[in-house]
Amino acid sequence: MAVAAKDVAYALANTTVGSPLRRFYLDFAATYFADPKRVTSSTEDWDEVILEHDDARIFLLRAFRAAPAERCFLKDVAHYMEEDVGIQLGKNVPQMSSSTETENTS
Repeated sequence: MAVAAKDVAYALANTTVGSPLRRFYLDFAATYFADPKRVTSSTEDWDEVILEHDDARIFLLRAFRAAPAERCFLKDVAHYMEEDVGIQLGKNVPQMSSSTETENTS
């Protein structure tokens, strides 16, 4: 399997920070970035991707600082599977404070 900068850019543009698909692409890129058979595209293409996505830039830079023997970020496939979307809806929505509720009803 090979991943190009455009593949990662598409995943980053169409997922939220922390989503399983986003994590997979970043883990794959960080693990195999030095292997041109697995991570393709020019330096300029990758530069464009990481300039547009802060979380990707920070993660990849931290990964590059790791010792080569410690650069295996890929996890078991189950780690990247989505949970039931119906259960996740509203999971991380902050509760309204009573002062906000009062302001909205006035």
